[in-house]
Amino acid sequence: MFGLLVWISYFKPMKFITFSLLLLLSSSLFADIVVIGNLQNNNPMMSARDVQEIYMGRKRTLADNAIAYPIDNSELRKEFYKYLTNRPIAQINAYWARLKFSGHRVPPEILLGTADIISKVKANKNAIAYINEQYIKASEVRILFVIKDSDDIGQN
Repeated sequence: MFGLLVWISYFKPMKFITFSLLLLLSSSLFADIVVIGNLQNNNPMMSARDVQEIYMGRKRTLADNAIAYPIDNSELRKEFYKYLTNRPIAQINAYWARLKFSGHRVPPEILLGTADIISKVKANKNAIAYINEQYIKASEVRILFVIKDSDDIGQN
């Protein structure tokens, strides 16, 4: 019993540090998420429905009938799909596994870093992706849709 008390008192400062780091990291997760496109993408702002249909593979084209090239952000994927579909990421993965197996659709490419995502969008006129708004540079990409951090996740 004494060993347990010593162990708990020893790790108390580490709990505080861990909790502080979690708060710091989670604050960036709840920043506005923006769907971005290439600067040459002349399509109007997208609706939540348009974004959902493209990212769920139900719609393949943008407003100008160009084939959309959706890109997933591995860091924001869970929150993004929760907002769009009100479903957990496990259900989204299962949905895409079925579509991929049947040969009907290919899921969006998943990229890890924001810099990689922005460079991919800059290189492809029909690419769309989502990132935290804090990383937007207006001279590099165009905003097509905004998910406000005050929006209720899952309510679209």
